[in-house]
Amino acid sequence: MKKKVVVFGDLPIATKITKDLISRNDVNLVGVVLSSKKFNNNDPWKNTPCLFEFAKLNKIKILNINDLLTKKIKVDLGFTIRFNKILSSKLIDKFSDGIINFHGGLLPECAGLYSSCHSILLNHKKGGGTLHYLKSNIDGGNIIKRAEFDISDDDTSISLFKRTEIYLLQAYYQVINSIINGTNASIPQQELISKGIKSNYFDKNSLIGKRKIELNSSQDDILRVVRAFDHPDHEKAYIVINGTKVYLSTIKKSKDE
Repeated sequence: MKKKVVVFGDLPIATKITKDLISRNDVNLVGVVLSSKKFNNNDPWKNTPCLFEFAKLNKIKILNINDLLTKKIKVDLGFTIRFNKILSSKLIDKFSDGIINFHGGLLPECAGLYSSCHSILLNHKKGGGTLHYLKSNIDGGNIIKRAEFDISDDDTSISLFKRTEIYLLQAYYQVINSIINGTNASIPQQELISKGIKSNYFDKNSLIGKRKIELNSSQDDILRVVRAFDHPDHEKAYIVINGTKVYLSTIKKSKDE
């Protein structure tokens, strides 16, 4: 029997996964749910359209959350792919096999928002994303797969974001067969915490006050803060000179230097 699936998302990574799902003979794509909020497309796939355009072109049904809550729509499995809305417990419970979230940071160390910024600010050696089951507590569900990569001294917030999208997509391809046939494994986040991985949650205010660089900061600290805020969707790091903010960004050396 085909799994009845819904995709929640907007960005090209959601398009790529939707395209894969509709190609499978064991999946029935019920529809897609798009965000009503403004989103910025920083995905690394410039030739892949956002999900709204792809859904319209391919006549895929566009649903809204109210449709799923109030109409008699049978659903087995959901995928929230960098979706920027919080789903209620009532909605999550509608999916008999659960909803799998594509989180843009490693869990449990980077739950919440701005994972690529905080990974650099905290000098993490590993970055990446996490496929996990959605629960009512944000980013708190069992982990299916951590998509890890090494963070280099040249990485910025935007480079981490783009690499995370690529690694999340690779992780999806590695586990999708087992997810569809119900044989995939998952582990509670507490299991990783008990092994010494620190749990962090970052809310919408978690970057306040972290952009300003004091003039007496060490070179390493300055570069780390600059890298952490080198992202088109964030105010950049800055120093204050005579009461004026002077914004800083990373400049890569030329090959001749």
